[in-house]
Amino acid sequence: MKTKASLQIGMSLVELMVALALGAFLILGVVNVLVSSKDSGQVETSLARLQENGRIALDLMVADIRDAQHMGCNPGTVVPMVMASGVSWNGLAGYERLSAGWEPLLPAALSGLTTVARLGSDVLNLQHGASQGGAMTANVTATSNSIALDGNPECLKKGDLMLLSSCATAAIFAITNEPGCTPGAKTLNHAAAANTPATFGTTYNSNTDDLLQFFDKPGMWLIPDAPERLPIFRSMRCTVSSMASPMR
Repeated sequence: MKTKASLQIGMSLVELMVALALGAFLILGVVNVLVSSKDSGQVETSLARLQENGRIALDLMVADIRDAQHMGCNPGTVVPMVMASGVSWNGLAGYERLSAGWEPLLPAALSGLTTVARLGSDVLNLQHGASQGGAMTANVTATSNSIALDGNPECLKKGDLMLLSSCATAAIFAITNEPGCTPGAKTLNHAAAANTPATFGTTYNSNTDDLLQFFDKPGMWLIPDAPERLPIFRSMRCTVSSMASPMR
């Protein structure tokens, strides 16, 4: 008796398993390519952001360094007479925090940096004068204890530091009165309560010489010793004790 051979339709179990394995392998390869591409893109974005931040930081630092030691027409080669108590003149100075202390030794006004700057890092401190908006209305004599201004647009107050500069001499003093912020003529006193000496010892001309507001810590660059702060820290016109949070 003859039988008709049955026809096989579809794939066998072995063929199906091989196809599934090849498909899974191809899908895994595609996923790996996509993940690698995403990771590469994130790295490139991070590097671009890092480079951009570094460029901005360098631009700001260059601007601060250019302002350092600005004293009006004074070329900055003359060391100003520091009358204000607790203030020191450095102009442009760098310090390194070592395990044994600071090199060179920090001035007293910057002693708070020990708890702010990271061990092994450097600190760049810049000082300069800036326009205060008012013009002197009378010459300053060698023995005078006040300076007359036509106004106080920057609202200078008691304790603010000032830089009186000619092309040959300069002096830094602290204001000892409250001149007020209202429009009109003002007087800045520099009494012995906050200045030693209290007089300039030389004459300054109201028409040719400059009265600037002095910033002893206007642009300080450092690497902070705290992970929640910015990698590089730029303080602007503040005291060291006020560096509680990053300043951009």
